[in-house]
Amino acid sequence: NGDRAVTLLREAHNSNPGFAPAAQKLARHYLDRGRRADAVRVMQGWWKRDPHPAMVSLWREAQPAKAEHNAAARMAW
Repeated sequence: NGDRAVTLLREAHNSNPGFAPAAQKLARHYLDRGRRADAVRVMQGWWKRDPHPAMVSLWREAQPAKAEHNAAARMAW
């Protein structure tokens, strides 16, 4: 059941926000559903606890479109 899986994923992330696999999967889930703000919130908490290279591609995907081709906007993002 997809809803149960997401619930368990949230529980895993909430119990240990720095646990990269749970944070990565939850952020991916949110991005896939257009919930950018939720994905960013997960990634920010994850980064504070455990800066992990797996987040870089998700972070770039979550950045606003205006930042994609503008180096200054990417830095601000």
